[in-house]
Amino acid sequence: MTAGCIGGLQAPLALAETPPENASPQIESEAQPESLRPLAELIAAGSHGEAFELASDMLDERAGEPHFDYLYGLAALESGHPDKAAFAFERILIVQPDHHRARAELARTHFLVGNISAARREFERVLAADPPEKVRERVEMFLAEIEEREAVQQRSYGLVGGFGLGYDSNINSASDLDSITIDVPELGVTFSGPLPDEAKPTSDLYHNWGLDFDVTQPISRQRAVRGTAGIEHKNNFDSSDFDLTTADLGTSVRQSDGPNVYMAGIRGRHVHLGSDRLLWSLGLNGQWQRRLGDHWAGGAFAELSTIRHPDAHERDRNRFLLGGSAIFMEGPLRMRGSLFHAIAPARDSDNKHQGRSVTGVAVNADWELAPRHSAIGSLGFNQVDYDETHPTFGKTRDDTVIRASLGWAWEVTPQLDVRSELRYDEVDSNIDLFEFDRTRIEAGIKYRFF
Repeated sequence: MTAGCIGGLQAPLALAETPPENASPQIESEAQPESLRPLAELIAAGSHGEAFELASDMLDERAGEPHFDYLYGLAALESGHPDKAAFAFERILIVQPDHHRARAELARTHFLVGNISAARREFERVLAADPPEKVRERVEMFLAEIEEREAVQQRSYGLVGGFGLGYDSNINSASDLDSITIDVPELGVTFSGPLPDEAKPTSDLYHNWGLDFDVTQPISRQRAVRGTAGIEHKNNFDSSDFDLTTADLGTSVRQSDGPNVYMAGIRGRHVHLGSDRLLWSLGLNGQWQRRLGDHWAGGAFAELSTIRHPDAHERDRNRFLLGGSAIFMEGPLRMRGSLFHAIAPARDSDNKHQGRSVTGVAVNADWELAPRHSAIGSLGFNQVDYDETHPTFGKTRDDTVIRASLGWAWEVTPQLDVRSELRYDEVDSNIDLFEFDRTRIEAGIKYRFF
């Protein structure tokens, strides 16, 4: 944020004010060096860009001179270089800690870049030095603005509900094989037979609904705690055995530090399939993201979790995931790409073939075609390599998973969205029974209650 963004608080605090009585005599009482007069005149005239260029040319030779550092800091701050301004004012305070005009400008620099706690600390030090009345008034204006900003850091809530109707070509993710053949080399025999109807692909119409709730409690301008809870239910019209209910609960802490954002949290999930408990999971996660310019951001993420199947403990496993991401935003286009690798060993030593490693890449895009109308799409690829030979099929399972989606979103009002989406999943495996493809078409609405 540049200095000009804060309305009446952008002007230098003490340029035209009477020096405080207890200010450093070397700085406040001596005449300004004649060689710095052109620089001071440019700043006084408001030509901060030219002043910064002139001061930058003099920097190598004169950095460390308090008179020069003060003028250089003002020029840097007013021309949009707060980091360089902060260094200049700090150089003065190292050698002249009673230079209260420099401290006031350092405080203003912290304020303009959003470092509110540091700004408050330095402004209060300026007031403690009994500055001239006009400087005091301006410092108190900043402190009042800080109080107002901190007052708006109140708890916020969000509640979003959704409903959709759709068609699913393969609700049970089944292979389209008519029969299955199993070789057992140890016995020298082969078993073959037809697959029962319930093991073949089943299509159905469905409706689904969901609710997502979140609460955010700011701790400071840079830090906040967030809690989330959500539930989603997919109800098939004819095949209730494959109805799916998912419930999530989580909490996280977010810390902002300039261009960097750090997050750490814990998340739990519970999944029901039909009337049976399918699985639950619990994990720790962390994420780092950094702005890389006006259009780019990059980051990394990690998760350590356990996955349990209450009615099939042989499938239980732990998982460690590590990945990176990149975000691009320009005009109406927003894109996110991610790459990850996960290892998920089986918890049961007698069922190590259930363990696996997964390497994946995904791209998501959102393109605003017209005001309030956006095209949305995604494409993902996962390579799944299982750890050991499958005891039934006599080979180590390898799967390739492709997922793609294409949709449209219309923001009818700030609260109401209408969406439609086409999704396609395909799994190729070296064991035929685990191969399948699936197509889903859905249309629905989302409403933000608050």
